[in-house]
Amino acid sequence: MRGEVIHLSNDHLSLQWYQDQTGNYNWLYAGVKTRDGVVLPQFRSSNMLDNEPRLAVMPSLGAGWFYQTGVKMARRSQSFKGYFDRASHEISHDGMVFKFHEDDMGVILTQSFHFVGDGTCVAAHCQLDNGGDHAVDCDWLASLTLPLAVTVKHMLSLNGRHLKEFQTEWQELAMGTVVRENRRGRTSFDKPPSLMFSEFCGQGAEHNGRVAAVHLAWSGNNRLVVDRGDGQYFVQAGELFNQPLEIAAGASYTTPTAYFTFSNQGLNGASQNFHALTRRIMPQLSRPRPALLNSWEAIYFDHAAERLRQLVDSAAALGVERFVLDDGWFHGRRNDTAGLGDWWVDRAVYPQGLGWLIDLVHEKNMEFGLWIEPEMVNPNSDLYQNHPDFALAAGPRLVTGRNQMVLDFANPTVFDDIYQKISKILSDHAIDFIKWDMNRDIAPSISPNLGLDVAHQQTLAVYRLWEKLTRDFPKIEFESCSSGGGRVDLGILRYAARVWTSDCNDAHERLTIQSGFLRFFPPEIMGAHVGPSPAHTTGRQHSMRFRCQVAFFGHFGLEQRVDEVSAHDQAVLRFWLDAYKSKRHLIHGQKLWQTHNGDGVMAWISHNASEKSGIIGIYRDAGNNFTYPPPVLLPMMRDWGKIKFRVIEDRPQDNSDKIVHATDATWRQALEHISISSRFLADHGLILPQMPPDTAIMLQYEEELVA
Repeated sequence: MRGEVIHLSNDHLSLQWYQDQTGNYNWLYAGVKTRDGVVLPQFRSSNMLDNEPRLAVMPSLGAGWFYQTGVKMARRSQSFKGYFDRASHEISHDGMVFKFHEDDMGVILTQSFHFVGDGTCVAAHCQLDNGGDHAVDCDWLASLTLPLAVTVKHMLSLNGRHLKEFQTEWQELAMGTVVRENRRGRTSFDKPPSLMFSEFCGQGAEHNGRVAAVHLAWSGNNRLVVDRGDGQYFVQAGELFNQPLEIAAGASYTTPTAYFTFSNQGLNGASQNFHALTRRIMPQLSRPRPALLNSWEAIYFDHAAERLRQLVDSAAALGVERFVLDDGWFHGRRNDTAGLGDWWVDRAVYPQGLGWLIDLVHEKNMEFGLWIEPEMVNPNSDLYQNHPDFALAAGPRLVTGRNQMVLDFANPTVFDDIYQKISKILSDHAIDFIKWDMNRDIAPSISPNLGLDVAHQQTLAVYRLWEKLTRDFPKIEFESCSSGGGRVDLGILRYAARVWTSDCNDAHERLTIQSGFLRFFPPEIMGAHVGPSPAHTTGRQHSMRFRCQVAFFGHFGLEQRVDEVSAHDQAVLRFWLDAYKSKRHLIHGQKLWQTHNGDGVMAWISHNASEKSGIIGIYRDAGNNFTYPPPVLLPMMRDWGKIKFRVIEDRPQDNSDKIVHATDATWRQALEHISISSRFLADHGLILPQMPPDTAIMLQYEEELVA
């Protein structure tokens, strides 16, 4: 019945719509769980259309909608008239499906919403079915058009670059339109498709206020549109086409899935919802997440057998659980200018093959991992010399990046060639883990085989290769790497069980990189490594302790010549490796909070509800402005009892690594001998000692048992 409220709800969220007198399905409410709404007559001013529309599920220009539309399409010389002849809906216990019919073109649009994960998120996508006699050119089809509360006026986006990914940026939304478009062919560093919208900004938004969050699960080009106007406020997300996508007669196109959630507990509430969703979407994560050593910053392309043997022995002696051989093992790969595409073991470097190394790693009770980059080819390779038409190219001009080109996976011959090579490597060797890299943007995206821009087809073909390899080798765990964090989204994470967050192992830079990553993705998939000092990418020097403490809140790993570090650093490293292995269950799979004290201190707090215990990492990344540092608020503890704390710290026998002021010892001793009211910690916060820049304090806490 028109005007009647259509309500889809569970224990966490509510979505409400109504059908107006023109037949449009309009949004009434989207947010945390509420009761049924009511539709009231709207005020009409003299300059409005008589039937001026509200925000619709599928907004269209022909209905009088003057903002971003949900679809732009045409059939030969016939444009979409801009409205639908008929619409209907079907509701189930966990979802809603709307159908919109355009009879002149013979097109049906189906918009779906379904609760997913633990019910705190919604998955939305749209499908265009071309039932007409001619092809339809689609310029834009939104996966989602979502209303936002008018009080939610601040937008948090993720931006950045190579070596500085996942930087958070706040923007106050004024009247008008914000458009974020990514044409890089991968998720990108600078415009990943993830946004949060908040009533508050900055530190005040972490625990408080209404928040909406949207993420597009797509590893290619994307567009996100945010619009405020006439008191209607919404966000759209969808795939960005470089050219109109042709949908043949009788064919269909399904958009990428857009996920969204709402929270009344600030950014952290929304983050926890997305963490729960990610854990449901990703492949089954092995427990515990193995501490690993990656060979890259340890040896680069120097794969001398004795050096590798020393590295493996040292890693095993420290307690490493997985050894990963990075770039440099395959044909002609003595530097990064050659070899990509020639996926067989280089006998000049490994005359006996990889078997001896794999056996050695397994004898030391470690898993063996291997690096590949199957989507790329070097012009200096056998593959390219024999098949230059296998690479994406616009005419004779080569557009290289990192001395490499992108393979045309829309060409079945190319796809099959790479699949056969990689599957042979995996079949012939006892490999436990694959680090799958993708080291450049896709430009151009022109297929020599088809003569067309194939950015859309390339992303789908990459998914098919991931799906085929993960299905054919189910016991191998895969990691998604793309120059670090250049391809992190819930599309690629259907196949990967780990993400390489950044090529930067500088612990100072890692604080902001990992903080931004954790806004949408959980810590157990966040590759975080202890690299050399000075850091190879920045030249900064940090103590071994600080490097370990920063990596501790992710999937912990090492990436340096651990056989060459000092005895003191060996002891520190061994302590933190053991601490990670014994306490990772308190971080991985648990709820995570982030908070700042407004004076250069940030904290990550993880809580294991079943054990009523958790970990707090307190990090100072800038000099303090105050004699008495502001406390760190812990509102997640408000309804508990008394809290006991214990400092997690390697305590050296000398002062060679003493990185905090003398007041720290007094503070630590006092903290460990008292219990603190959870209400006090929530309302006032945890009082901190003075901390120099680039230092950290790690705490384990638990609720005190009352006899």
